[in-house]
Amino acid sequence: MSGRRWLVLEPHDTVSVRDGRAFDAGVQTVGRAVPPHPATVAGAVGAAFGAPPGAGVDPAQRGVLVPAELHGPVVLRRRTSGRWRAWFPMPRVVVRVDADWRRLTPGNTRLDGVRHDLSDEVDLLGGPQGEPGGWLDGSALGRFLADPLVVPRDAGPPWVWERRVGLARDDARTARDGMLYSVEHLRPAVDASFDGFGFAVGCVSAPPHQLRETVPLGGEGRRATVHDWTDAGDLGPLPAAPADVHTRVLLYLATPAVFGDGWRPAADDLRGARLVAAAVGGPQPVAMGRPDPRTGELHARRLVWAAPAGSVYFLDFDGDAAAAREAVERWHGHAFAQSDETLRTAGFGLTLTGRW
Repeated sequence: MSGRRWLVLEPHDTVSVRDGRAFDAGVQTVGRAVPPHPATVAGAVGAAFGAPPGAGVDPAQRGVLVPAELHGPVVLRRRTSGRWRAWFPMPRVVVRVDADWRRLTPGNTRLDGVRHDLSDEVDLLGGPQGEPGGWLDGSALGRFLADPLVVPRDAGPPWVWERRVGLARDDARTARDGMLYSVEHLRPAVDASFDGFGFAVGCVSAPPHQLRETVPLGGEGRRATVHDWTDAGDLGPLPAAPADVHTRVLLYLATPAVFGDGWRPAADDLRGARLVAAAVGGPQPVAMGRPDPRTGELHARRLVWAAPAGSVYFLDFDGDAAAAREAVERWHGHAFAQSDETLRTAGFGLTLTGRW
């Protein structure tokens, strides 16, 4: 897609985004946090363009007050040389086995005595037992997508979890007895090689407005500096699509996805492909709220469960190479169809394609 403008949001300090599940100070005592998801960053991007709260959920305002679509967020770390480097969740088909990393593949695996609720529709993945997780940079992800034999290794997390203690207050801003709690924050990992941290967001059909210098990002009053990534090009931090996938396409989720068919893309959105196998993590809670355009106060709160970033889907076009090529052109670097259009245009389901 041409005309994509990439922005970078650089947090001033830590980032705190609640996962949206019920939390009462003095009862659960710990508020769980998640990395910033597309809905969080979409609100920050809208503020950067000076749009009223909630403009992005109005189809008439997309492409006018806010970008028509957002692609991201993608985690960035800035090298001491000044260049940004993308960081992605490790594909969930790559698992740690003792001190080594292995790559799982579809293999018509059948285990005696083991049954699953998908019958023979989807294969189990073959390979050793191991734990998924970790991170890799954009170059390593590009090699993983292009070569089915590449097994990447964990490059280390871009942040560390940090807990902060607070005390609930009443309407008079007086401390309430017994209401201590702690909230999780993400603190950027800074070392001798990396001295900066941010989130990249691709903006399609962005309005030609002057960007605000700082915007709210997440909760706890946190803010971020926003600026154009002027030399990003169209793909920005995303690796290029492989040259030729033949008839088998691997889908990788760079952001969480809320598919209409639960954990997997709906069959009608696969452009004739057959889902062979998948490696999907546990569901990720995503909390969203629609702000009042006049006051900015959140209402119509919503909690959804998403397939997490790093999930992988193995598709087969059953000999139709032309259909596979067209699908790669349509999917790579774009947001896959979601359960509703507002989620897709906010950046959920950002997809990269590869070979298997």
